[in-house]
Parts: sequence; structure tokens; C-alpha cells
Amino acid sequence: MVATLVLLWAAPLQAQDAASDARAREAALRPPAAEWQAVLAAEDARAPGDRELYVLLRATRSTEAELRRMAVRALGRLERPALLSELAPLLQDADVGVRAQAAQAVAQSVHGEPAGAARVLLADALAAAGESEQAAAALAESLGRLTHRDAAAARSAILLLLPHLDRSAEVRLGVIRGLFFAARQPSARGAFGGPATAALREQALARTGADANGASARALAATTLIAVGGADEDVLGALMQDGAASVRRAAIAGAAALSDTAAAHRLVQTGLEGADPRVRYEALRVYGARLAATAGCDAVVRAAGDADAHVALLGLDLLDGVCASDPRSPGLLRAAAGGRFAARVLPALARADPASAQTRLTAFLDHTDFFSRTHAARAAGLLGDTAALLRLAADRHPNVRSAAVQELSELGGHAFDSVYAAQLADTHSELLMSAAAALEGSTRRGLATTLLRALERVSALRQETSRDARRALLERAQELGIASLDVRVQPYLRDFDPVIAERAADVIEAWRGARPEILPQPLPPSRVPTFEETAALARASVVIEMSTGERIVLRLHAFDAPTNAARFARLARSGYFAGLTFHRVVPNFVVQGGSPEANEYSGDGPFTRDELGRSNGRGTLGLSTRGRDTGDGQFYINLIDNVRLDHDYTVFGEVVEGMGVADRLEEGAVIRRISTDQPAALPR
Repeated sequence: MVATLVLLWAAPLQAQDAASDARAREAALRPPAAEWQAVLAAEDARAPGDRELYVLLRATRSTEAELRRMAVRALGRLERPALLSELAPLLQDADVGVRAQAAQAVAQSVHGEPAGAARVLLADALAAAGESEQAAAALAESLGRLTHRDAAAARSAILLLLPHLDRSAEVRLGVIRGLFFAARQPSARGAFGGPATAALREQALARTGADANGASARALAATTLIAVGGADEDVLGALMQDGAASVRRAAIAGAAALSDTAAAHRLVQTGLEGADPRVRYEALRVYGARLAATAGCDAVVRAAGDADAHVALLGLDLLDGVCASDPRSPGLLRAAAGGRFAARVLPALARADPASAQTRLTAFLDHTDFFSRTHAARAAGLLGDTAALLRLAADRHPNVRSAAVQELSELGGHAFDSVYAAQLADTHSELLMSAAAALEGSTRRGLATTLLRALERVSALRQETSRDARRALLERAQELGIASLDVRVQPYLRDFDPVIAERAADVIEAWRGARPEILPQPLPPSRVPTFEETAALARASVVIEMSTGERIVLRLHAFDAPTNAARFARLARSGYFAGLTFHRVVPNFVVQGGSPEANEYSGDGPFTRDELGRSNGRGTLGLSTRGRDTGDGQFYINLIDNVRLDHDYTVFGEVVEGMGVADRLEEGAVIRRISTDQPAALPR
């Protein structure tokens, strides 16, 4: 699970012009720029010792407010409850930005732990916040997101928040965010009765602003109200009249929980007939999950021909799912298999009309697009076509081979162990993981040695991003190996990755019965950007140019996520992204790309640290990770306000032009290049 770090209060900054914000910060910090970089280096190292911690603590007493804000943010990211005593005075700092940062840092320092003193600190600071809108908003959110041990504790926090809904739009949004995070905790949901539910209903229905922030607040209030069971048909119907698609989409999601099926159907039908494809998509999703089994598949059939590609694909998926028994499904899937979604629907056709799928399969085995060949592997598995799978297991692209291995394992188990073992000669992470999984329980002799040889080959690359593959190889070697092989595992007790060193100790302990000591030898840290480089990045324009010629223009939030903004710009300038794809497309969620292998498990070699600082609003650019501090150069674009990702994922930029292009991206969309007008050299 991805570990959470501190979230900065971002709404005011997101409303500012990036260039003017960068100029203001540059002017404010010009004299102590060296100290700024020292704080960044200590933060990036996660203050492992007293010296680095002293750098951060000293900066909290700087005369420069920007340095104090930066230092308190870094302290919160350490997630050390023992630092509460250092953070407490900063809740009364003379600078409102420092106070807001301190509020978030207090909550983050006890993340996942009993709130204890943090609850008292935040409650007292909120009561004393006065007219300080930015600080009050951050305090309200932070108080709501503390871990509430039970409904009574949550109720006391909620009652402290509600009076602040009468304040400015900024504070109201902070309160709503606090209520949202509280409602995400099962232990707190019982606290949302009476006043809290009424307040959420009022905020969800308050169409007082046409601006994006107003719509975001209404949508989040609606989502929270629905989560705590406070939205009936009348409320959802009123929400469906809102002018903001985000609010209507939230209302449609709420229809799924209505006990009255007829009422749910009425709301969903309204969504299906809407003009916004995001609302239609959500309505179709709810229709398939809740209504199609009893109301029939006419709506699904219509959706399969929708003008929006994402809605149409969901319709086709439902024809393969809940509507598979509808007599129209095979014909519609056959028709789709001859059009733009041909490869995508091939597995569905294999279930609906195996004979038709079999005749079409051959054409995809040598398709120029490896995504299409991967879908062909899935279809071949459903058809039981081992000849096709063996051919695809020798494909030139590792993703195709990985899919073929998974299907062969399902079909023939250990009859194909030699095929799985052959994949271990590669270094691609997902393929190695698939092969290792397929070999579970094998009785083939010598496999442990083969697995350890693969581990040595991958480890020689010294890439932190190989962690998942190396962990899988060690797990399988432990199962299939014997104690005499421990000499092959002992070097990993000093591995550059502490996670692998721990896993190596597990293997030796399982074989020998005694746990050896680990002495990890981390790789040298990457250089952090200078203040001047960061200031230049904050002024830069970045363009994602697609193979279609369409463009997505970005600006980087370099002062909020310096190391990740610098890495992204460096990779762009080096040509790293040219020819890569958006391999993950999840409508009404994110599009993700930047992987050399077009999967979750490959990227630029070293990990970068999480730098949470902004909310995952629609159009923001985030850092894809697979655990704490595991950024590898992959990125995602939020297609909606993904507030639930806040405090977990770094946001380091935003789309300023071309969001419609991002909305239309489909699986496998090719990046021609990413360019930036920022000329300075950047850290490697």
C-alpha cells in the first residue's frame, strides 16, 4: 500500500499564475537559497540522523517564512509522532502559510496512529484561528483526517468543524475535505447523524458558485453525504440538476445505493441521456452493476454504439459481462471485432462466439501493436489455443510474453515449466514476476539455481525499480531451493535496497532456521535541484506531444515537488518519453504513462521520494508509485477530482491546455515526445 505523506493546503496556490508565484518565491528566497537547498537535501534523505534533522529544525526558526513553510512540510513527511512538540509552536507562527503547513504536518506526523495529543493541538488551534482563512481551512481538514478510534471521537471532531461552514469558500472547502476524510474511516461513519448530515446536504445543494472550486466543494459534499447514507432520491434528483458534471456524476454514483430500484433507474436513465460523457460513463457503470440484470440490456446495447470511446468500450464490456446472455451480444461483439476496438473485444468474443474469435485470432498474432498482441494472448487462453500461446510466449515484447505465460499457467500448469523458465533469461520486471508466479509448486530440478541466476542478472543493473521482480524471484527461490544455496543469497544481505536485504534474510532464515544480520548498502543519493534550477522549472512550459499531433501543455509545481519536477523535466529533455505510451486508461479516474515496458513495473532506475503538496484535482499531474517513496518516472493525469488520492500521491504539475486531449486518450496512445523550454542542466 502506498504510504501517505503530508498534504500542503493547495487551493490558494492553484488559483495563482505559476510564473508570478515562482517570481515571488524566487525574490523571497534569493538571499538564503543555499539554506533552501540544504533543507531540500535533508528532506529528500528523510532526515536519517541528527544532523539532517537539525537542518530542518533550524529552518523552522528562520526569519524567512518560505523556509519555515518548507521545513515544517518536511517534518510532517517524516511521520514521527515524537516531533509533535517541535510542530506545536508553529501552529501559532506569524505567517499564515506556516500555520497551514503546520496543521497538515501535525496530522501527518501521527498518520495511522491514535490521534492523542495531535487532536488537542489541532482543536485548540482551530478555535483560535480567528480570521485566518488559509490556516482555518488546513486545520479543519487536518482535524477531520486524524484517525478516529470510534464514532464518539469522530463526532466530537465533526462538531468542532461544522460551525466553520459559515465562513469563506476556502474554509468551507477545508471543512468539507475534513468531513470527507473522516467519512472514509468505517469507525467514524456512525458519527454522521443529524447536524452533520444536514450540513453536508446544504453544502451539496448550495449552487452559489459556477466556479470550479465551488463545483468541487459541492461534488465532494455530495460524495461524503452519499458515503454516510444521507442522500435519498429527492436529494440525488436535485443534485442531478446541478450545472457541474462532477456533481451529477457524484449523484449517479449515489443512485447505486438506493434501496428503491425504480428510483435508482430513474436517476440513472437521466444520466444515460446526458450530454457529458463522464456522466454517461458513470450512469452506464451503475446500470450494469445494479440494473441490467432486471431492467434488460437495451441501454447497454445503445451504449456500445456511443460516440465516446470510453462509454462504448464499457458498453462492450457489459455485453461480455452482465449482458452476456442477451441474444444480441455475440453479433454486436462480432461487429466490434471488425472495427476500431477489434483487439480490445477479442477476449470478449472468445467467450461469446469462440468459433468467430478463433478465425480472427491469427490476424492478431503478428499485429504491429503489442497491446493488440497482448489482448490476443488473453483470447488464446480463453480459447484454449496452446499453439498460439506458445508462439506468443516467444514474442518480441515482454508484455505479450508475460500475458502468454499467465494464460499457459492457467491452461497447462507445470506442463509448460520450460517455457516459464526460459523467460528468466530476460530482465523485464513484469515478465520475471509472471514467470516466477507460474513456477510456484514446480518439481522441475534446478529451477532454484535458474531463479537465482536471474536475480543476479537483474541485480547487476542496480536499479531500485527492479524491487518487485527481485522480490518475486527470491520468494520462488526460497520455495524451490535448498539450504546449500544460501551462499548465493548471502550477498543480498548487503543489497542496495533494504527491502531486498530483508527478503534475503527471510530466505536464509527459512532454510537455516537462524536469521542473519542485514547490512544494506544504499545507492548514492541523487543530486537535488538547486534553487535556481527549481525557479526556472517553475517558469517553464512543458508540452506532451502525441503521435496524433495533439498537445497537452503543462506547468510544473516545482517549488512544491522540486525533485520530481526536476526528474520529469530531465527525462523529457533526454528524449526518454519519446515513443512511450499511456498504458493505463481508467475513465473517470486517471490516465497513466511513461513506462518503458508499458506496465506498472518499469521506469527510470532510481526511486524518487514522495513530495505531497497539492490536491489531486482534475487536470493535475501526479507521480505513479508502488509504495512509499517509489517514484520511477511514470506519471498520471487526473481525469476527475481524485481527493481520495490526497495524502498518498505527489502532484507535481497541472494541465493548462489540452485537457480534452487527455480525456480522449485510449490504451496504447503513443507519446511522440515531451518537450520543455527550461534550458538549464538538471540533476541526474
